Amino acid sequence: MRDFHDRRPATATEYRALGVAAVIAALTFLRVALPLGAGLFLGALVAFTLRPLYEKLVSWTRRPALAGVACAALAWLFVAGGVGGLLALLIDRGAALSQQMPAALSQGGPVDQSATEASAKLSDYGIHSAAIDNHLHHGVEELEAYAAGLLGKAATTLFGFMLTLFFMVITTYFVLRHWARLTHWAEALLPLRPRHTRKLIRELRSLGREAMLGTLLLGLVQGGLAGIGYAVAGAPQPAFFGAMTAVASALPALGTFLVWAPIGAYLIGSGHTVAGVLELVWGFFVVVTLSDGFIRPKVVGRHSKMGMLSTLIGLFGGLELFGFIGLLLGPTLVGVALAVLRLYAWERAAQRREASRREVTP
Repeated sequence: MRDFHDRRPATATEYRALGVAAVIAALTFLRVALPLGAGLFLGALVAFTLRPLYEKLVSWTRRPALAGVACAALAWLFVAGGVGGLLALLIDRGAALSQQMPAALSQGGPVDQSATEASAKLSDYGIHSAAIDNHLHHGVEELEAYAAGLLGKAATTLFGFMLTLFFMVITTYFVLRHWARLTHWAEALLPLRPRHTRKLIRELRSLGREAMLGTLLLGLVQGGLAGIGYAVAGAPQPAFFGAMTAVASALPALGTFLVWAPIGAYLIGSGHTVAGVLELVWGFFVVVTLSDGFIRPKVVGRHSKMGMLSTLIGLFGGLELFGFIGLLLGPTLVGVALAVLRLYAWERAAQRREASRREVTP
């Protein structure tokens, strides 16, 4: 009877059967792990990001397990404090804002007064106060309904966030401690040449680090800077809109502009011209120019591995398919897919060059 100590190679039939069993096993594992996919994926990205720190800690302490625990704890503090705090701000301050909006936008409120003053100036162009009031209050009703639904959905995600955080910490530790073994398994299991597998793994690590730093870390930085500007300018609920800016920063180029520009325009329209101009200047020169021009290249690199179109496809496609985690998962998957296509194109070109060389060589 054969066992694991039998060194005889498998027959062709046995090898095919084992291959089918391996595919079934992989699909089964993926299906069971799918509900936990957000935590597992986020933990892998955190591990890719913290790999240099982990290696330094190992060289200092000579204790890989302790270095892994330290990095996992750091990941927990960052995500629980940063992302968790961001989510709490969106829920708490968003609820407060939704309660303040009816009073501010009701008849006689500050926004209604500003709209009345603006409509008086625009009456010469055929735009009358009644039309403005109608559109304003209709928009308020839609915004209140949307905000209520959004806050309800955010509240129901708290348990899922805690579960994701738990598996993220475990995955971070496992990937850091057993990266060499995981790489060896990938080289043995994937139907690719080992050098191709290693190249794709390096690409995955680089893309994961770029997604983590460029999306989460830069989002928190831009949200904090924007929140300071909102507070100084006297905008309502600066913490909430700072959190909204952090979320919007995931969109390249015009992401944060969609938040700080309307707030600046609102301040100017409500009679706070100096504060509104200050907010617009702060948003352009600090939130956008400083963050994207100086901070992002320091933490991510001067040149992204993905172009603007590929990034947008990854962001919006990932958001549609996977929800909020798709802001990280989508660009990473698109980046890996493009890396596979580049690798295939390179290999095809190499084969053609080799074939041409053989035809020329007598």
